[in-house]
Amino acid sequence: MHLRTVLAALLTLTAFAGSQSLSAQEAAVTPQPDTPRLIPPAPRPPPPVDAAATPIPPAPPADLPAAPMGRGRGRGAVAPPRAPRPVGDPFTCSFDATIYDIRVPVEQVGRIDIKSLSQTAASAPEFEKAMAAIGTMRPLYRVNQSVSLRGDSILIGIQQPYVTNSQVTRTGTMLNSVTYTSTGASFSISGKVSSPPAIDLDLAISLAMLMQRSAPVNGTFNDPVLADNLSHIGPITPAQPFVIASINAANTDTEGKVIAHIARVTLGTPQPQPPR
Repeated sequence: MHLRTVLAALLTLTAFAGSQSLSAQEAAVTPQPDTPRLIPPAPRPPPPVDAAATPIPPAPPADLPAAPMGRGRGRGAVAPPRAPRPVGDPFTCSFDATIYDIRVPVEQVGRIDIKSLSQTAASAPEFEKAMAAIGTMRPLYRVNQSVSLRGDSILIGIQQPYVTNSQVTRTGTMLNSVTYTSTGASFSISGKVSSPPAIDLDLAISLAMLMQRSAPVNGTFNDPVLADNLSHIGPITPAQPFVIASINAANTDTEGKVIAHIARVTLGTPQPQPPR
């Protein structure tokens, strides 16, 4: 009886130890879940360069020719002086120029004879008297200073207000929209002393003036700035006044008169420019 009890106890301990050993073995071989890893994507190769489609930067603007005469109405303010052409000589001279506004009826534009006016240009009073006999005349700008023939520029300008829109409220109050624009004149001068005493002159004058209008159109005024250009390219005689003009029948005022611009210009005798 005692021996049987001991044997039964031994068998029970052996079976328990075997089950524990199997559980430990199973636990050792049970696969564990993998920890997820972030793998960065491979870098994309750069797209192929299409030489034909590659934009080409624009070339710098070339030197513009002298402004043509009588371009007519144009938007914006007075143009800045054109960059003088690098053809000038190392000389300085006096530069005297007066720009006139002259207005004549359309049918009398032919009375503005530049050749006849040039014959009176030696005397400023006689010149103005000849223009007054043609139409309503007034001087706009006067320049009198020393310039370099290597290339020089002069700018005369102011900011002027003008009404762009006008409306009447229900109570009868007038409301005006006002803005400012630049008006004036710019001069670009360069020249070379040719067979003395002549000067091969390159002169460009740009004008911008504010027009006076009597009434708006549907509450909105038209463009009030009149732009005009005068130029001279060629030989001139120092100390002898010459005349240039811009006459465009499309440039009219509120009375229907043609607005012409005439300049009386004198360059003095060239003097050697001192070295810098």
